[in-house]
Amino acid sequence: MNNSHIRTWRNRLAAHSFTLGVLLILVVTSMNSIAQDPTLRQPPAGAVSGQIDENGALSWRGIPYAQPPIGRLRWKAPRAHVPFEKTFVADSFSDICPQLGNPLMDIDPSLYGKKIGSEDCLYLNIWSPPVKDSASLPVMVWVHGGSNVGGSGSLYHGGNLAVQQDVVVVTINYRLGLLGWLSHPSLRSAAETRLDKSSNFGLLDIIQALKWVKQNIAAFGGDAGNITLFGESAGAMNTVALLYSPMGKGLFHKAIVQSGSLRQTPVEVAEQFTADDRSEFSSSETAAKVLVRRGKAETREQAREMVAGLSEPEFLKLMYSASDTELVATYTLDIGAAIRAPQIIPDDIVIPTGSPWELISDALSVQKLPVILGSNRDEMKFFLGLSPAYVTIVPGAEIKIHDIPRYNLHAGYLSDRWTAQGVDELALRLGKHNPDVYAYRFDWDDQPSYPQADFREFFGAAHTMEIPFVFNDFVSLKAFAFHFTEQNRIEREQLSTSMGDYWANFAYTGTPGKGRSGSLPQWSQWAEGNKQILDAASDGGIRAQQGVLTMQSLYDRYLADDSFATEQEKKGFYAAMFLGREAWENYFLPRLKK
Repeated sequence: MNNSHIRTWRNRLAAHSFTLGVLLILVVTSMNSIAQDPTLRQPPAGAVSGQIDENGALSWRGIPYAQPPIGRLRWKAPRAHVPFEKTFVADSFSDICPQLGNPLMDIDPSLYGKKIGSEDCLYLNIWSPPVKDSASLPVMVWVHGGSNVGGSGSLYHGGNLAVQQDVVVVTINYRLGLLGWLSHPSLRSAAETRLDKSSNFGLLDIIQALKWVKQNIAAFGGDAGNITLFGESAGAMNTVALLYSPMGKGLFHKAIVQSGSLRQTPVEVAEQFTADDRSEFSSSETAAKVLVRRGKAETREQAREMVAGLSEPEFLKLMYSASDTELVATYTLDIGAAIRAPQIIPDDIVIPTGSPWELISDALSVQKLPVILGSNRDEMKFFLGLSPAYVTIVPGAEIKIHDIPRYNLHAGYLSDRWTAQGVDELALRLGKHNPDVYAYRFDWDDQPSYPQADFREFFGAAHTMEIPFVFNDFVSLKAFAFHFTEQNRIEREQLSTSMGDYWANFAYTGTPGKGRSGSLPQWSQWAEGNKQILDAASDGGIRAQQGVLTMQSLYDRYLADDSFATEQEKKGFYAAMFLGREAWENYFLPRLKK
C-alpha cells in the first residue's frame, strides 16, 4: 500500500471517528435530556415536554394540531400545524373555542351570557401512564359534547383512566356553533381547496386531530394502529357521522357512542330564510342579525332584505368582518338545549347526501368496526330539570318540581325516545352488517337528597351523568359537585372502575367482554337487543337486559297509555314526542310513503 492510500484511509478513519463522536455526543445529550425531563418526547410534530400529574400520569396539555383558524383561515378546512422548531412546553390548557358562558361551566358568574374563548383553539391534550415512549398502548380519543356549540376538551382530565387502565387518552377542541358549521355559496366560491368547500369545519377539525394522533401518538406511548374514538352527546353524534363519512375511514378502529344521535341539517335549512324557527341560525339569518346589531337595519325584515340583495363577495366581506364576539352574540343563552345551529350538513365531501339512516344501514357506506352504543336511563331530566315549564329553581334556596308525576312521565317518554333513536334504531341498522355492536344503559341514580331538592328524583341517571364514571374523575367536572358524596362514594367508585374496565378492554380487544380484569359480568353483543345495564350493586348491579325499543313500539305504547292527567295533556305532549322534524322525517314519513 503506497503513501497516498495510507493517507486516504487515515482521512476516512478520522472522518468516521468524528461522525461517531458527534453521534455519541447527541445520544448522551438526548439521554441526559430525557433523564432530566421524563416527559420530553420527539414526535414528527417536533419536540414536546409536559408534566407529571398528581396521580402519576404523564400529561401534555395544549398541543396545537392545526394552524389557528383565524383571518383567511376562518371557515376553511384546518391546515396542518408547522413542526416546532424548538421544544414546545405543553403544560397548560389552551383557550376553548368561542361560545356563550353559562351556569353549567366553572366560570365567573359575570361571564354568563357573554362570549368566552378564542378562535385560536385547535389544540389537544394527552395523558399516558408512566411508561416509556416506546410503549404501544391503545389510544382513546375523546370528542366532547355540548350540542356542538359549547364545551371543550380541557373539561375532561384523562389521567385516571390512563393510569388505571393502561391506555393513552387524548381530548380535543374543535370549532363550535357558527364557526364550526356554516354553509353558503359565497364560502364555496372563496374556497382554496376542495375541503374548504365543505360546510362541516368542526368535523374537519376532528378529522385533522385524528390525523395528528396517527402521525405522532407513538412518541407518547400510543399505538397508531389501535385508536378508539369515543364521545358523548354532540361528540357522540360527530362520532356516528364519521362512521359513514368517507373521510373517517382508516382514522380510527373502534367507536364508543355515549348518548349519541343521528342527525343532519339540510343545506337549504342551513342557508336560506324560511318561515319557521329552523332557520334561526342559518347563514343568511346570521348575517341579518349582524346587521341589526350593528344598527345597519332597524328590523329583522329590513335586514333580511339587505342580505338578500348582497352579492357573494359582499356577503363574504360582511361575515368575515364580524368578530367572534359579534357572532356568538347572535346566540341566545339556553342552558339546557343550547342553540339549534345547523350542523352535520350534507356536502358530498365530509357528509354524503342522502338519508343518514339509509347511509348507516349501507354496508358499503359505513365503516365496519366494533361499536358500543349507549344511553342514560333518565337522559331528558337534564333538560326538563332546567325548564321553567317543569321546575322552579331559586338559586341558593330550592329546586321545586311543579308536578312530580307529570315530570317523571314526560321525562320517561322523552328519555326512551333518546334510547330508541340513539341506541336501538342505530343498533338494528348497524347490526345488519356488523356483528361487533354492543349496547348499554347507564342507570346510576344514587344522588343525595338535600332540603332544597331530592337529586335522585330531580336528576337521576340524566344526560352526561356517566362521564365522571368513564373517566373515574369525580372532581374535575364542577357541575356534578352536588351529586357525589361520601355516602355514595364506595359504590360509585366500584361502578366507575368496572366501566373503565369495560371501556379499556374494548379499546384493547374490540369487545367489552368481562373487562380487562376478566372478573366482570359478560357483556355480549347486541344480537337480539342485548343491553348491559350499568348500575350500583345495591340497585341490581351490572346485568344484562333483553329487548328492543323502537320508535314504532314507543308510539304504540304512547297511544295505549292512560296515565296522562287529561286528554289535552296527552295530545299536547304527542307533538313534542312525535312531530319533531327528526322523528317525523326519519321514522313516520317514510312509513306513510310506503
